[in-house]
Amino acid sequence: MLHRLSCLVLAVLIGACATAPAPNSKLDEPTRQAALDKAHKAVAKRGWTLPDGYKVTVERSEFIPELQESWYEDIVTFTRPRPNKSAAPLYRVTIRSSTGEVTGVDDERKNVQDEEVAAARRAFEQKYHLTRKDYITISGPTDRNVEVTFLFDKVPRVPGRLTPQRHVVAIVDRSTLKVKSLTERYD
Repeated sequence: MLHRLSCLVLAVLIGACATAPAPNSKLDEPTRQAALDKAHKAVAKRGWTLPDGYKVTVERSEFIPELQESWYEDIVTFTRPRPNKSAAPLYRVTIRSSTGEVTGVDDERKNVQDEEVAAARRAFEQKYHLTRKDYITISGPTDRNVEVTFLFDKVPRVPGRLTPQRHVVAIVDRSTLKVKSLTERYD
């Protein structure tokens, strides 16, 4: 009995030594630096550039797949500061903590941020005096801008006929979150 208990205690201690730090715990400097080095290489391999003054964060997170054991990943996020605004995400690199394998590299510039759409929405609602229930938005990024299209219909519908759809395209500068233009179009 005592032998089984001591084997159990030993197994728990060995398992605890092999476990990576918990998610959101502060990573030690060598681990953080190794993740940064791998992330820089992954970004450079894709030909992406980092602007002057970029910022970087490294976090540990637990990945929990459906039918497998969970594992820890180090997530390296590169951002570009914006004056008086939140930082603009650039790239995200995910590295499996136990093996050092790069498991994902994402270009966050291809994603539209909520605050970019919010800037367009404020300008549109102010000019057209509509509320969110009166229109639909479609958005997509371009190189340095975001195009937000507002679809709405102020034309009375005529039975049996196609009614033109009105829409406005807002161009938002991603670095300043300023609306560069609001252009009305008709289909």
